[in-house]
Amino acid sequence: MKATPLLNNLTSGEWSPLLEGRSDLLQYSHSAGLIQNKIVMPYGGTTKIPGTHFVAEVKDSTKKVRLIPFEFNITQAYNLEFGNQYIRFYMDHGQIVNGGSAYEIASPYLEADLSYLQFEQEADIMYLTHPSYPPKKLSRTAHNNWTLTDYIPWKGPLLPENLESDSTITPSADSGAGITLTATKDIFNAGHVGNFVWRVKDGYVKIVGFTDTKNVIADVMYDGNLGTGPGATANWAEAAWSEYRGYPGSVTLYEQRLCFAYSPYKPQTIWGSVSADYELMLIGAEDNSALVYTIATSQVIRWIFGDLVLFVGTSGGVFNISSGDVSYPLTPTNVVVRKHTNFGCSIIPPVKMGNYLYYVQRNNLTLREYTYEYVKDSFLAADVTLLAEHILKPGVVEIAYQQSPYNLLYCVRSDGQVAVFTRNLIQEVLGWARLPDSGKVESAAVISRPTGGDEVWFVYNRTIGEETKRYIEYLEDFSFETQEDAFFVRSGLSYSGVPISTVSGLDHLIGEEVAILGDGAVFPNAIVDGNGEVTLSVACSKIHIGLPYEVDLELQKLEFGSAQGTAQMKIQRIAQLGIKFYRSLGCSFGTKDRKDILPFRSTSMEMDAPPDLFNGDRVITFPKGYGRDIKIWVHQDQPLPLTILSMVAFGETYEF
Repeated sequence: MKATPLLNNLTSGEWSPLLEGRSDLLQYSHSAGLIQNKIVMPYGGTTKIPGTHFVAEVKDSTKKVRLIPFEFNITQAYNLEFGNQYIRFYMDHGQIVNGGSAYEIASPYLEADLSYLQFEQEADIMYLTHPSYPPKKLSRTAHNNWTLTDYIPWKGPLLPENLESDSTITPSADSGAGITLTATKDIFNAGHVGNFVWRVKDGYVKIVGFTDTKNVIADVMYDGNLGTGPGATANWAEAAWSEYRGYPGSVTLYEQRLCFAYSPYKPQTIWGSVSADYELMLIGAEDNSALVYTIATSQVIRWIFGDLVLFVGTSGGVFNISSGDVSYPLTPTNVVVRKHTNFGCSIIPPVKMGNYLYYVQRNNLTLREYTYEYVKDSFLAADVTLLAEHILKPGVVEIAYQQSPYNLLYCVRSDGQVAVFTRNLIQEVLGWARLPDSGKVESAAVISRPTGGDEVWFVYNRTIGEETKRYIEYLEDFSFETQEDAFFVRSGLSYSGVPISTVSGLDHLIGEEVAILGDGAVFPNAIVDGNGEVTLSVACSKIHIGLPYEVDLELQKLEFGSAQGTAQMKIQRIAQLGIKFYRSLGCSFGTKDRKDILPFRSTSMEMDAPPDLFNGDRVITFPKGYGRDIKIWVHQDQPLPLTILSMVAFGETYEF
């Protein structure tokens, strides 16, 4: 039986090998067995992922770092290198320097702490949390003027009044610094010394010295008077956060409140500031008072996310907290808590893509799409990795969302590979792809691009020579104007100016084999010499040099039926293959073990100039003969663009 199936839709992306036998599924013809270094476009085709520009080596390549985005506006967007007890800063594709050296500030976070940091930003202030450290405020006043201080709110937060119901506290005085607090029970700990206040009588004190479990030294704060006269009192409340009790591990903004959640002592509790005053934690019955709420569950809070409701991700599922009516704000007296799914969450904070929340399940292998289902009047947490169960193995460590172009979610895996998820609900696009590299990605962050769209930054762990190097690199834009602008190398640099044949400044790639594109033409790969230089055979005015990477696309076995049913397990032959390209050059086609180079140069073209980027159709003879498992494979190993919009297979199935 002869057939010419049209393959113009790969919106289901790379499928799990466990689904090779499910040609009955509608998505089968829209999927591929392998998509590497290409991404699924919402239009149906696939396009090669651009290259990455080298920016800088991290401060200490022997230690991991984490990238965290900081955006004041689209023209003032930064990426922050959080390392072992320091922060460095990047903007406009470069590192911020001060006095000729990389500008940095000190931080308390150790290398092992970085993956547990959670953050929320408003304007020029970012709030950071970690269960072992007091919450921090990172403030920016200029490109090279940043400060990191403790977040110390007024009048709270506090634990419930008099945790020990038969204990009293006697202050040696009702005002002043260095007063003594004496308790009738062992309620004090050396870890209570710090900046967070206790309430005693009607005032607030900060514990500044520890004597023993019944006696501490304190300073009376704020109005300077405890207010109810001398003597013992049972009217006291301990600071909710301290070195002894631990600190909040998650933070978000919700309805003009700065909200924190989870501490080692109160793992199910959420604290919200006074409305429109992030620095005040005064609890009360007024609508704008600070609020404290503990979810009635044994499940531990992993993250919180402010949106139309306050989403609370726990180890056992997702809770929604609101007033019960989105028309009214949340207050201390109208808290409504509902749980909508039992799929537990990892510690990785979620991202919002369109109207949907995406979170990593507790197993770190599954991505859930959390959305409201009007028909069922409930929230659902669909598994968007169901048809690609392999794609996030051995586990996710970070996710980063690039809204423009294409609505892409980058999932950094623990083995250093990146899985990319394309989602467009209206067009039913749900497709995965992978970005293998000679190096390993350890962190990713997305910031706005000044010229429009979003820009993805990575931390790569690369072996250069025999040394481990950690480089900060950013992904080039998917669009480019001319063939000479096409940038498809990794950890690369560009030159533009008068024609030259020797390119210098490649010190970060000394000893490595690099790919070269000069004035739109591919040059043979070369080795960067000990001076960080590469010499071309011809002088060029626009040159891109960097590490090569390869593209592979393998389709599923064609299922176009036969006179007696399925085409699966039967001998097939593809006589010809038609491919519709968009602005592409340089690829081979066939099967995994037998491929032919597809020529793009014709006899009418000038021989001393590169062929132009190709738009249109090519119909070629397929190199593979007969077989029971023929799968179309497209490969590219040159620093050139490759966008495939559709294919047509001129094939035949035999019934024997």
